[in-house]
Amino acid sequence: MKIKINHFCFVLWLAGCFPLQAQTDTLFLLKVIQLDSVVISDTVSGFDIGSFIEMVEEDTTFYQAFRNLRQTTYTSTTDARFFDKNGLVEARYNNTARQIMQGRCRHMQVQQASTSGDFFDKHGEMEYFTARLFAYIFLYADTVCTSEAAVGSDHPSADSKMEKRKDQLKTLLFNPGQPVSGIPFVKNELGIFEKKMLGYYDYAIDAVTYQHVPAYKFTIVKKADVKESKVVLQEMETWFNRSDFSIMARNYHLRESNLVYDFDVTMKVVIQNTEALAIPTQIYYAGTWNIPGKKRETGNISISIR
Repeated sequence: MKIKINHFCFVLWLAGCFPLQAQTDTLFLLKVIQLDSVVISDTVSGFDIGSFIEMVEEDTTFYQAFRNLRQTTYTSTTDARFFDKNGLVEARYNNTARQIMQGRCRHMQVQQASTSGDFFDKHGEMEYFTARLFAYIFLYADTVCTSEAAVGSDHPSADSKMEKRKDQLKTLLFNPGQPVSGIPFVKNELGIFEKKMLGYYDYAIDAVTYQHVPAYKFTIVKKADVKESKVVLQEMETWFNRSDFSIMARNYHLRESNLVYDFDVTMKVVIQNTEALAIPTQIYYAGTWNIPGKKRETGNISISIR
């Protein structure tokens, strides 16, 4: 059972449960968020709703999990398929590769690979923009060395226009719900926790079990009476471990359409938290892009990391 909490009753009831030293947007969100009965019961036991929401607002750990791949040895299996306008597979690529860390440098060894269709052009370059974006992150040709802090872009040409555009798209895809500046023609309605955006979404926290682990599921979904064209993020579900609030998984749907290009993308990511690093272990992408100067590309990409 879900209960929509009236803000004033909520404050009176939980005044002793958590300090309301929150941002204005967080307080406004508390007016409309839905809690299930288990979550309400947990607040009595000390679950701090206000702090939880602020943690979600300020979270960088999801994006950091992808960056953490720069710091560890792992093996990945990738399957990428692209479809024609009739939904038939026109190109496919799959591989097994191993990233090896040596000091602050890493290199990729492709252990097995196969391809079909026009996945590569005559020069050996990937034909599909989406595939190039994922390869930019998960499959690279040269040895790459990072700074000791291992933050920011570590590609030599990071200052080029194309690398900047890729970094913007990386943020859009792998840090959903956060504002991204400089992407042409994409509306600014990306900051889903900004006060002006709260009227577009329904928010809910549910106590659930995810992969046999007690979790809180935080859901953000576009209101039924809001047009899809009004927002970029259509829906997002995030599962947090109930014991330490680490992110366990996230599913989200992004959509944009304008006179220049359009995209409709679904992402599903599972995060494995270890004592050393949290990294994504399952990544699933399904989407379509209409990019200027290129034919529409529609594809699925699945990556498993171990």
